Amino acid sequence: KDKVALGIIIFLILIGSAIRLIGIGKESYWLDESMSVIQASPNLPVAINNVANDIHFPLYVVLLHFWIKIFGMSEIATRMMSALFGALAIYVIFVLGKKMFNAKVGIFAGIMLTFSPVAIYYSQETRLFSLLMLLAMVSTYYYVCFMEKPNLKNSLFYLCFTSLLLYTHAFSLLILLTQNIFY
Repeated sequence: KDKVALGIIIFLILIGSAIRLIGIGKESYWLDESMSVIQASPNLPVAINNVANDIHFPLYVVLLHFWIKIFGMSEIATRMMSALFGALAIYVIFVLGKKMFNAKVGIFAGIMLTFSPVAIYYSQETRLFSLLMLLAMVSTYYYVCFMEKPNLKNSLFYLCFTSLLLYTHAFSLLILLTQNIFY
């Protein structure tokens, strides 16, 4: 039964990845994407300083900085990082749904995210939103793990991913608030 669920989710990740890659380089950068690339492209201290003087949080720009160093700064290259985060989120939502409910719920959540127009859209932009979505899910997963079994491992993973989440976007505070309200 678990092998079937895993097979289905791998199939969904492949489909979701393909969907996220369709037309990924078709459009030129728009203003916000250009700003992300400009902020991330110089040396790292300059990139961090660029973000410090902006309203955005630094994690995405730092990751994009290293991504650009490896893959270049074309539209396709930089958008691939967001596509990767979007594809990984399909697996994470499956695991989270399975953890909170059962494998059927996880598969259904994976299907919904695979074909979500909003998730696809933000997985094709050189912006931080697919990273925000991924980290929110991972943080919530480890929150649930910690609530079930409060041990050092679960607390460290929760703190690590929640810290990364908080360095991604101001809206991450809403995720933290929701988790605390639930608690």
